[in-house]
Amino acid sequence: VVAGISQLPVLSHFSVASTLSDEASFPTFGRTIPTRTLISTGLPAVFKELGWTACVAIHRDDNSATSLVEDMQQAALPLDVDVLAVRFKQQDRASISEALQLVRSTGR
Repeated sequence: VVAGISQLPVLSHFSVASTLSDEASFPTFGRTIPTRTLISTGLPAVFKELGWTACVAIHRDDNSATSLVEDMQQAALPLDVDVLAVRFKQQDRASISEALQLVRSTGR
């Protein structure tokens, strides 16, 4: 809010929220990573272009990552690309190990 009122530029290295791309509402905001929408639609398109029919998205178990992967799965459906989502609990070695074992068991 303070940056917007003062017309100070803000450069984010972390925010993927597509709503922040609205230049009328956030004229001084910029980012160094793509938006959530670009990630969730762009990756399946790249997979399709490469001839891949399936991939695994290993992600931490939180709302942001889960939502991103769910959006990616939806974008991949019409492209006939199957996206398997595998979650792990952050900083939990057993959970990470289980996620990796699950991926190995799928043969992907």
